[in-house]
Amino acid sequence: METKHINSIKGILFIGLSIYLSFTFNNALSNLVSKSPMGWVSSSIILRLIISLSFARGLQLFVQNFVSIIKPIFIFLIGILLGFGVSFITPIYTTDYSEMNATYLQLDFDKLSLKTNNSILLNDKPIVIAFFSTNCPHCKTTSKLLGTSVNAGKSPKVYALFTGAKNDAENFIIENKGKNFKTILINDDAFFVKASGGAFPSIFLLNAKGKTLRHWSGELSYPALDFIISHQ
Repeated sequence: METKHINSIKGILFIGLSIYLSFTFNNALSNLVSKSPMGWVSSSIILRLIISLSFARGLQLFVQNFVSIIKPIFIFLIGILLGFGVSFITPIYTTDYSEMNATYLQLDFDKLSLKTNNSILLNDKPIVIAFFSTNCPHCKTTSKLLGTSVNAGKSPKVYALFTGAKNDAENFIIENKGKNFKTILINDDAFFVKASGGAFPSIFLLNAKGKTLRHWSGELSYPALDFIISHQ
């Protein structure tokens, strides 16, 4: 097979890889976090860089077979710009890198312990308390993100709190990477809403003494996930 044909095939493969990674960005990001020592912010940046460079290399290999008047380096640079655009097929949202969902809400750990029959244990380590609603899309996304960190051994212990039917909570956990969470059902709806702030998901990071270090209402950003990881 001629070199030109081989390069064309390689180029198509590189471009195809970059497009595939762009469409499956969230899954690829979770895999990268799970299988590397990097956190969420650095992994997301590296992944977009891989997409951009892969597209650029593919374009360079393919185009230089047919256009000889443009230097390969210029094709590569143009490819980086185009690849950068391709990497946003899965877009960046305002919540991805900001702390706009962080609040100053404090969790009364002593009262929560009473309501859960002292089933939440600190063991001299930080923990995560996650108030979830089983029919909340943002809760499902947040559970998957937290679950990725926990399953990779990169997170403090997560306690997932629910109100309502036990079966609904169990199905939520199974479907949203929560198998390594400690699931607790609270039967006091009024307390559940007050303690969580009434907006879901409601995520508290507590220190080893039960004091709230940070609270987030809504989906967790990549910096928030890394902040949780840093308190493993």
